[in-house]
Amino acid sequence: MSDSSDVLKQSPGRERIRWRVKEVAKERGFSSALQLGLAIKLNKNSANSLWNGMTLRLDLDTLGRLCDLLHCTPGDLLEYVGQQRGEG
Repeated sequence: MSDSSDVLKQSPGRERIRWRVKEVAKERGFSSALQLGLAIKLNKNSANSLWNGMTLRLDLDTLGRLCDLLHCTPGDLLEYVGQQRGEG
């Protein structure tokens, strides 16, 4: 039986796209996942996952609240890091 870290490692695209929420939030004066989560009405676990770059899916309403709060676009919150070696 695999644990959740195995699932994250196997998720297609995970290595190519990286969340930048923590960096952008810190630039805007937020110091913790809890502080950010309270501001956009996310539960503690979801806020921690987003803050630490582990979120695999985010609904558009939450993304919109995050962008409104941080005065940014979705593109500011994601970084494309390219294909892994050995990929097509």
